[in-house]
Amino acid sequence: MLNPCCCISPRIGTFCLAIVDLILVVPFAWDVIVVFIKHFEMELLGDLILAVFLVFLAILLLAGAIQNSQEKVRLWLTLWLVFIIVLLILQIFSIYHGGRVNVRAGGSLGALLLFIYEIWVVYAYLTELRYGPSGLTYCPAQVV
Repeated sequence: MLNPCCCISPRIGTFCLAIVDLILVVPFAWDVIVVFIKHFEMELLGDLILAVFLVFLAILLLAGAIQNSQEKVRLWLTLWLVFIIVLLILQIFSIYHGGRVNVRAGGSLGALLLFIYEIWVVYAYLTELRYGPSGLTYCPAQVV
């Protein structure tokens, strides 16, 4: 398998992506929690659950990268893939029923590319945890 992280290990790439996830999701979660507490509208319950779930996933990935935990990384990958599939199904139903693509729900092209890249990096890290560095093909700058 080709290493998706140019000139760094998949573990460092996974760690960096977990930090990026936290940076992106914590402000969203904070806003949702503040609005939910202030207005206490049941329509915001879905956003609240989504925010808590995304914070949980980011912390799970960060813990897996720090501890070199194959189980945590595999759990993150499974939950993330289920999350992406559910998002895609919801987007397709929304478009089919004449709605617009919901950018907050990951409908933008940039978010989709980030999701795909994140899956690739984490899968490469999982491969490295299973088979060691010999399971990956590194760029010439990584070969020492």
